[in-house]
Amino acid sequence: CLALFHQHNVTVKNIFDLQVFHFLKFKRKTVTGFERCLIEAAPLLNITASHLKSIKKIKKKGLSLLSPGCEGFDEIWKVRPINEYFVVYAAADVMTLLPMKD
Repeated sequence: CLALFHQHNVTVKNIFDLQVFHFLKFKRKTVTGFERCLIEAAPLLNITASHLKSIKKIKKKGLSLLSPGCEGFDEIWKVRPINEYFVVYAAADVMTLLPMKD
């Protein structure tokens, strides 16, 4: 949601964002990358080690499908039909959101 604000001047309400949750919960000075947030927040979100490992594997494979340096990451979401693996990639993010709400 910070990127939406800074890149597109969009303010959002009533959303769940792992990085913002991490920033607030752990009183960070800056927003941390997704993987570090997930690792540190996993115990609070009841994410098991095996589930965490699965998410990391999905994210790694998704990034490997991109060009070096993750060029084109924004573009992959515009292509329709969307690559089936990127649906799984996005779902890996969403799986952390419901436990965060509680």
